[in-house]
Amino acid sequence: DLLSFYLDRRASEAYLDTARTREAVSIMTRTIGYKMYGAVPATVDLQVTLAQAYPFVVTYPKGWQWKEVSTGNVWENVTALTFLPGEVGPKTVSIREGETKTENFVSDGSISPRFQLGVAADKALAWESDEVYVGVTLWTRHDFLTYEATNQYEVDYNGKPPAIVFGDGITGNIPTSGSNITVKYIQTLGAVARVLADRITDTVQPLVIGGNPVDQTVTNPLPSSGGDNAEDLLR
Repeated sequence: DLLSFYLDRRASEAYLDTARTREAVSIMTRTIGYKMYGAVPATVDLQVTLAQAYPFVVTYPKGWQWKEVSTGNVWENVTALTFLPGEVGPKTVSIREGETKTENFVSDGSISPRFQLGVAADKALAWESDEVYVGVTLWTRHDFLTYEATNQYEVDYNGKPPAIVFGDGITGNIPTSGSNITVKYIQTLGAVARVLADRITDTVQPLVIGGNPVDQTVTNPLPSSGGDNAEDLLR
């Protein structure tokens, strides 16, 4: 009975109507040229007001982190936000949920190398959020590796963990042995991180410029938009 059960379970993964794992479904959709999409971070406009006028430029750089106090979920600036000397605001900046991470690998020159990413177990690799550098050269992301000896890579969003995949020298170049590979990406909570108005009210870390701490009040006047989980298998 046990043997029959496991044989049936293995056989069921070979058909779209009965497959239960993302890996199996993604392999089958790949054969028809369809890429199962990954999780998408929510976005929202944040309103920032300085507590006082400062005699220096105050900049919240791209990627500056804010948090929803009730959950601790992290949000980051999509662009930099700058206050000139004397300005207090309020000013608005677009932010999106998730945390930017950077990982480094070294190529051993093997064919079709695959590098697994350290995405947290309760989070997902955000759809098309990655940047991959081999040495100082930015390589190009493709949904599927193409039959060209070019600097390209593919992202396996459905692997556990997700991974960056390079070519074999025919479908995409192989990173030269010994070359440093830098992968930047966003890990996101997807749909669960959507927020109502007035929920994002603090920074993750205080902003200090030239030894001077900068105080501010922040809020999101409107609820977030977007935010979705990786594609459901039933779709």
